[in-house]
Amino acid sequence: MIELRLLKYFLAVANEGSITRAAEVVHTSQPNLSRQMQELEESLGCRLFERGKTVSLTDSGELLRRRATEILSLAAKTEAELLSDELTGTLSVGFGEMKCVQDIARLAVEFRRTHPNVTFEFFTGTADQVKEQMEKGILDVGLLLEPVEIEKYCFFRLPERLRCVAVMQDGCPLAQKTAVTPDDLVPYPLILPTRANVRNEITAWFARRFKVLNIAAIHNLSANTAALVAHGLGIALCTEGISVPEGTENRLAVRPFDPDLSHTVVLAWKKSLAHSHLLEAFIRFAKGFFIDGDGDRLNARTAGAGS
Repeated sequence: MIELRLLKYFLAVANEGSITRAAEVVHTSQPNLSRQMQELEESLGCRLFERGKTVSLTDSGELLRRRATEILSLAAKTEAELLSDELTGTLSVGFGEMKCVQDIARLAVEFRRTHPNVTFEFFTGTADQVKEQMEKGILDVGLLLEPVEIEKYCFFRLPERLRCVAVMQDGCPLAQKTAVTPDDLVPYPLILPTRANVRNEITAWFARRFKVLNIAAIHNLSANTAALVAHGLGIALCTEGISVPEGTENRLAVRPFDPDLSHTVVLAWKKSLAHSHLLEAFIRFAKGFFIDGDGDRLNARTAGAGS
């Protein structure tokens, strides 16, 4: 088992690109640090460094850099949670680009009014990327757009549904309509979302027309997609609440689907026998914030074990 101290030494060398400078950072001698790194390579059975005028990482070294960063971050977070009797520490929250991120911002503000020593760490990515970070223990909770495989998580649904929309140039003829139908979109080049589950629902919405669509691109996060739309690549299909790059605000139009296609959003966290006091408190607070004491009325539910 690799000691945390060795991982700190390794990251110092990786970040500094020099055994000598790294030794100064971790307050040890250059010969000792060099010996420690050689022993680390021997124990792992692989070469971590390319040694020359500067020290660079091999492919194995790059992998260890990523893992060491995650491990040390998680270790520091765990230590802070265990040593503190108060609600202090860092709460990591992941989400995609969606309208209800505004609600998460309001939730964070309200939570910090009660617990001012808590720091939030936010991660933006697709639902799959957020789930990956949750699986590694890097993220405490994630805001996930359904449909999504949720069996491994505890969760509750937010009350608001997010509509699917078409994002187009303001001069597009479809911008004159209040909503767009599958037949409206068939003649135009389209930019579809990366996530397979969401794309499958859009495919079903188009029904038989999907086979004749002109797919110009597949998009990940919407801020970059809006720029592609503004420059004429095509009409983007995504959920409402996209980020619009500066300078494109007046060049884009957003129209909902007709018939309506909308998605629910869940706030999810890993199923576990034990959660930190901070995470448990946040989940309770979030349920009160979103559900407002009436889960049936807002169609929210909790799945699995959790606080």
